[in-house]
Amino acid sequence: MKSIGNGAFYACNNLESIRMPASVTSIGTLAFAYCTSLETVNIPKSITSMGTRVFEGTRWLGSKAVDNELVIENRILLYGKPEGDFVVPDEVTYITGSGIGEIPDYTSKLISITIPKSVKGISKNAFRDMYSLASINVASDNQAFTSVDGVLFNKDKTVLIAYPQAKEVN
Repeated sequence: MKSIGNGAFYACNNLESIRMPASVTSIGTLAFAYCTSLETVNIPKSITSMGTRVFEGTRWLGSKAVDNELVIENRILLYGKPEGDFVVPDEVTYITGSGIGEIPDYTSKLISITIPKSVKGISKNAFRDMYSLASINVASDNQAFTSVDGVLFNKDKTVLIAYPQAKEVN
């Protein structure tokens, strides 16, 4: 199995524990949402993409999220309601798809994101639906990424990774 589809276990109230195999690389939108009895989740390091609201309404998420931020295995999985300037925590090494701004409606107030030295990977959908995002900044000592005028590139500037949706085009 490589993927868990959108809503695959939606509102499965008898589900108490999840142990995903290392072969799983993506989890779809609302995959485990409203599984109210869900208390234990093992998310493998192989996950590179997650849909939105994957664990919404579960006991597990309620016990893990602190200040709307959830960091597991040094990866940001969600940040519930970012506003203004968001600084990715130093312990994060990977930003998953839809990792910041889990619920797109809340991203309307997110203006900039700062990526620290520790981040070594960013999935392709990490900054999706961030309509007010005007700048993505990267610590100068980051070995994998850089930013030029708020636009995200790989370190050697051969790949444009993300152009913020609210950035003015010059």
